Amino acid sequence: MSSLLKKLEVKPTNDEYEKIETSRWGNRDVYPIAHDKRTYGIYAYVSYWGKLSVIGLVCFESNMYLQELAESVFHHGPLGPR
Repeated sequence: MSSLLKKLEVKPTNDEYEKIETSRWGNRDVYPIAHDKRTYGIYAYVSYWGKLSVIGLVCFESNMYLQELAESVFHHGPLGPR
């Protein structure tokens, strides 16, 4: 069991932000990654933000559809005023 834990252990890295303490304005999790340490390329970056924008657009459009559906059912349909 201990050999498995040794293999799964995450080794510390030399972090340029390690000397900076957590403050009101930031911590090591939100500071940008240096260019030489990035493991993603421009394709991954663009596809990530593209997917997020598509998901946002789909949510917006489905919300508009559901609002129109509710309006037609409750105002003009069998559940509307008589």
